[in-house]
Amino acid sequence: MAASATTVEVVQVDGLGSVLADPQGKALYVSDEETASADVLCTDTCTEFWTPLEAAGAPPTGAPDGTTLDVAARPDGTMQVTDGGRRLYTFSLDTPGEATGEGLSDTFGGQQFTWHAVVVDPSGAPAPTTGGSDSGGIPGY
Repeated sequence: MAASATTVEVVQVDGLGSVLADPQGKALYVSDEETASADVLCTDTCTEFWTPLEAAGAPPTGAPDGTTLDVAARPDGTMQVTDGGRRLYTFSLDTPGEATGEGLSDTFGGQQFTWHAVVVDPSGAPAPTTGGSDSGGIPGY
């Protein structure tokens, strides 16, 4: 991604409404466990399914009013885009405009995760995430 490219956009996802997305239109997610911890918990195998949204040089751009984009270092030295301090990820099994990882619970390296798409409420601010479920019947996951 070029430094001048928009880092985050908003897309419409059936059943969720307005959701933060990467420049390709893939929904962005946060993990309940990382939200509650200052540590990076999604590493190694986790990042094969949940790809960190990386920052490329310039400060992240494109989020609607009410979002607070920033960057935070990962253990491998890359810089990950955050919103309100929450690390942002895409889900490898999504295609643009969908959020099949919404409410998904999984475990990597003994660490439990529950994932939520970053829904933007009508005022433009990210809406709080709630609930949780299991794999949701996603084939191959």
